[in-house]
Amino acid sequence: MKPIHALSVLLLFVPAITAKDLPVQDISIEQAVVLALENNTSVVDAQYTSDIYEAQIREYKSYAYPSVTLSAGYTRNLKKSAFFMAGQKIYTSNDNAYSGNIQLDQIVWGGGKVRAAIKMSEILSEQGQTNTEILRRQVARSVRQICYNIMAASATVEIESEAYTLANLHLDEMREKFDKGLVGDIEVTRQEVEVSNKVPAVIEAENLVETGLLSLNTLLGRDPQNPINITDTITKTLAPEPELDELYALALQNRTELKASKLAIEMAKAQMKLKKGGFYPDIYAFMLSGYSASTDKLTPDSNEYNFSTSAGLNLSYPLFQSGRTVAQVKQADLAYQQSIEDDANLVRQVKSEVKQAWLDYRQALRRVNSQLKSTEQARKVVHSDNLRYLQGLASQLELNDATLALNKAQLYYVTAMRDAFVALAQIKWATGE
Repeated sequence: MKPIHALSVLLLFVPAITAKDLPVQDISIEQAVVLALENNTSVVDAQYTSDIYEAQIREYKSYAYPSVTLSAGYTRNLKKSAFFMAGQKIYTSNDNAYSGNIQLDQIVWGGGKVRAAIKMSEILSEQGQTNTEILRRQVARSVRQICYNIMAASATVEIESEAYTLANLHLDEMREKFDKGLVGDIEVTRQEVEVSNKVPAVIEAENLVETGLLSLNTLLGRDPQNPINITDTITKTLAPEPELDELYALALQNRTELKASKLAIEMAKAQMKLKKGGFYPDIYAFMLSGYSASTDKLTPDSNEYNFSTSAGLNLSYPLFQSGRTVAQVKQADLAYQQSIEDDANLVRQVKSEVKQAWLDYRQALRRVNSQLKSTEQARKVVHSDNLRYLQGLASQLELNDATLALNKAQLYYVTAMRDAFVALAQIKWATGE
């Protein structure tokens, strides 16, 4: 019987999940995180969204600069226009007519609407970046937690396999006793059932490993058939319980979600300014240069064409809109107030996430320490009962109960270790690391 050290229970053991002609890729947990951040579909889509917001900045800024429009036309009069005077037909057009205009428009004042629109586009760009960062952190956390679950499942495979081996060993010992007439066939049959009952647990644990690897491949943007192996092993001791107040301070300083919430407040404020601009007129400056010509020939003579230039201001003011602008400003103001309330609620939510992760880690640490002792004691009991059984001083039932107790203690220890590392990953997430 091969002993399993308490800290080595979580050594990664990944059963072979191979596809034909595909080599197994060995990567560490942090390498898996890097792969996920490069290839995960959600991260790639978020980056596209961020790039769209960047393009919108250039679009909105264009409204603050002059626009130049060029237009030109040619008309062939198939039948000339004419009017009659004193019995005479007088033609008012020639065979060919040419026209051309170039117009420059520049907004002079728009009640702050252009400035507010530019500000909104800049905030959108920042929101796109923060949303991408939030998603990247979510993916990284998911990758690490899945890897820890794979480790726990792999350790469970070892534990259940050891329990199966122990049960088989006891079955062999019992058969030897049966051959010597020391036990009856019912004891042998009972142990055979005990061995059979261990098989489903091994199969279930192996399936959990495969399911975890499948989920990991999906997060990494890889084909599910590509075999993968995580090379990390957990050999370090767990970090001590952190101070809750320090975690709060880190979270309020680093959480990207809080930065995004502040941007949402700025966006609502800019939206309110944009709507208030509807109370004011829009003033545009323009300059128009035109060309016109009319001739019966292909090209006009100097007395058949003309250039003109004009400049001026246009004012547009909404005198009556049935209260539309008032309603829009009211909506924007309410949205601004709502964004402030949402920010305050998010601060409370962040603190709640931090404390929950801290509580989970504290609980897991206590369970780890407790189950470490239980595992060591249960192993001593199994060793002692096995010797007593071989000497005829312990029953089969006592030996099986001791083995079952060891199996449970090891599984509880693995679960506690898994929960501790998952909680650590959650603490890092909750504090913005």
